[in-house]
Amino acid sequence: LTLRGKLIAAFLFLALIPMIALIGIVILQTQGELTDLVTSNLHDQTTRFAENIEDAISQLSKDLGGLAVNPSIEQMVVIRPTNIVREKGLDGKSIGEMEEIMAETRNLETNTRTQEFLQTTVADFRSFSELIVVNLDGMVLGATSRPDRFIHVEEPWFQTALEQGIYISDVQLLPGQEEPGLVIATVINRSSTGRPAGLIRGLIPLGYFTTSLVPIMNRMEHGELQLLIDGEVIATMENSPSGLSTGVYLTNERPTPIALGQDGAYGQNSQGQEAITAFSGLHIGGTEADSEGVRWEFRIAQPTASALGLTQRLTRVGLIGTLVTALLVATVALLLANNIA
Repeated sequence: LTLRGKLIAAFLFLALIPMIALIGIVILQTQGELTDLVTSNLHDQTTRFAENIEDAISQLSKDLGGLAVNPSIEQMVVIRPTNIVREKGLDGKSIGEMEEIMAETRNLETNTRTQEFLQTTVADFRSFSELIVVNLDGMVLGATSRPDRFIHVEEPWFQTALEQGIYISDVQLLPGQEEPGLVIATVINRSSTGRPAGLIRGLIPLGYFTTSLVPIMNRMEHGELQLLIDGEVIATMENSPSGLSTGVYLTNERPTPIALGQDGAYGQNSQGQEAITAFSGLHIGGTEADSEGVRWEFRIAQPTASALGLTQRLTRVGLIGTLVTALLVATVALLLANNIA
């Protein structure tokens, strides 16, 4: 190199190397702090989601338990509907024959006043989409709408609730309805003996639990939320450029679960994009007799391209600043080199 070239190179080296190092340190430090902040925020969100769902299901179970000890509902199951069964020609019939006879209403409607009370309860609670009361024979004695069947004695919810005292399903297509949700049932005991006399079942649409999540996900650019049960994706909520979309997957065709980051590394969203992730799990459906219940887990992901947008902007600004500085330094170095030369 000529003397002029050496002077220009020296000026550029002395000016740019410290600047590039400083910019790199600032960007890396900002990225690390921003990653920690986003990770903490996502973890707080999933924890809040899980706690809200758990509290809601616990409260719904208590509400159903409160109905189970209502004297009118207890009386409905304690008094055997012998006369109505005889009038409708159900004596000695098989389950299939009784279903055919009761196909129009699937409900004995043994007490009009209690029936109206159940309907008012559904309207007031705004959580249960349907309530039914059955006796130990599985016959529907009262219902807020035409149920999916008349005899429930062979249904899993009936048998589990009768055995364990309470039943809480995983997310499923609600019986007789075209929407996903949860089934909760509890035993109605005789107040005099404490022995089971019947059961009450409530259906809760999934939308009851997810409505409160919509505003939060709307604020999360390209955010993705998944509900997993036993490791399988059951429901999703995703904020894409076209808007917030939701999905429920009750068959074998399910999205890829969000891959959680391990040991400080980034994870991946369902599309395989690098993302900051978090999760929070909870048990649903457990009782004293069954402490495990159904394993539920919320996973959330936000692509690093969106979550760390600030560091990307800093990188672009740093590159532009470096180029501008290089031009200025080169110009000054050239002028000084000409004077020295």
